[in-house]
Amino acid sequence: MAGQAIAINAQTPSEPQTPEGLRQLLFDLGVEPSMTINEAAAVLRWSYWKARRYFSQVEGICVSCRPKRYKRPYRTFTIPLSVFAREWQKMTGREPESIEIIRQRVALAVHR
Repeated sequence: MAGQAIAINAQTPSEPQTPEGLRQLLFDLGVEPSMTINEAAAVLRWSYWKARRYFSQVEGICVSCRPKRYKRPYRTFTIPLSVFAREWQKMTGREPESIEIIRQRVALAVHR
């Protein structure tokens, strides 16, 4: 395989610029959509701080930490939708909703 050229499918320039084209491109690359703490709190109807305390102990979330010298480090949490769906199932005791339904609920909660 060394020395062989890999052909990349040339997409039209307008395709990745649309939100659906971008979502499809990210899906093809294996990037999972994620939520912020604010979005998760809005879906669960919790306060920001309660959602932050709960999801800080959950396995599978992405934590970005920016420590600075002589200052308090600030941690940012990103929750993949599969992790949110798993936690939803644990909380309710039933099957998790599809990712499309979760996306619709997030969109409604964020626009309020």
